[in-house]
Amino acid sequence: MKSFAYFLAAAVLFLTGCGREEYLSPPVVNESAELPLPSTLSRDDFQKTLYQYLGSFRYRELGWKRDKTIRDTGAWLNGRYSGTHPAVRLYYSPEVMDWLVNGRKGELPDGAVIIKEMYEPPAARYEGVADATRPHQWTVMIKDRGGHTPDGWYWSYYDSNPQGQEPPIPQPVDNDLFPFAYPNSDFGIYCVRCHVSAAGEMTFSDLANIEGYPGEPLRYPNDGTWKQNNRPTNDPHPNSREVRELADYLKKLVRQNQAVASQDWLHTYDQIPLQQREEIQAIPGVTLDHVVSRPDHLFMTSDQCLSCHAGQNPIYAPNYEANMFIQT
Repeated sequence: MKSFAYFLAAAVLFLTGCGREEYLSPPVVNESAELPLPSTLSRDDFQKTLYQYLGSFRYRELGWKRDKTIRDTGAWLNGRYSGTHPAVRLYYSPEVMDWLVNGRKGELPDGAVIIKEMYEPPAARYEGVADATRPHQWTVMIKDRGGHTPDGWYWSYYDSNPQGQEPPIPQPVDNDLFPFAYPNSDFGIYCVRCHVSAAGEMTFSDLANIEGYPGEPLRYPNDGTWKQNNRPTNDPHPNSREVRELADYLKKLVRQNQAVASQDWLHTYDQIPLQQREEIQAIPGVTLDHVVSRPDHLFMTSDQCLSCHAGQNPIYAPNYEANMFIQT
């Protein structure tokens, strides 16, 4: 009996002492994403394909591994949430799971996908009902070296109902029309500025977060003040509501400028007659220029810097008030 107890204790020590990359059985084999690589389609066509894929929850039908539950990405204290994302639950394609189980060694293959479902924080809202809850916001990582960027990923944010209306009005695809939607889905966009600090492959994914693996996700303080003030929190991602507000603001400025335009100035520069706003061809502001960084240098585009330095949160930039400006 004593020898059996020693054997049992040794077995427990062996199993609990293994590193996370060492498991007795591989992850359940499941299906890949069924998505084309972003670099094989035009920007608009791939966004349409991806947004339909997310909105239909197709990835949930493929048997992918997922997080144990909805979890926070930061603390909720004094009525304020400080997460880098809203509350989240991630789904991992089989290529990503193989890489994680094998100790995060080597590079992920093209077509590997991580889908982050995002929910109104804090995660405490969903205790006991996480499996029955569906989001309307996602961020996505798709491995695709065909984009010829240093990081090798395609990044995307999508909101199927950014205005909170019924019936929903989904986020439109990025285009070159006024008021020039902030680039939410592309190679080398603003997601890189945080993900570049990850230990490998631009992802912070951890087996401790995932169903069927030991460990617990990181837990952040929550003082319960969200119950007293249940207003929606700021979304760190640009959306169509914010773009519409910006367009209305710009149109208001145009009307104001027309009302106070100097007649002497208009007479002197009569080569450019006063026109209606809709008759003037618009060009995007320099802060929306997006030139993908090449693999051979570390140039950062202006839209990478905008989200922290613009000082325009929460209306016009994707951050939780992490800007460099002090109100005076």
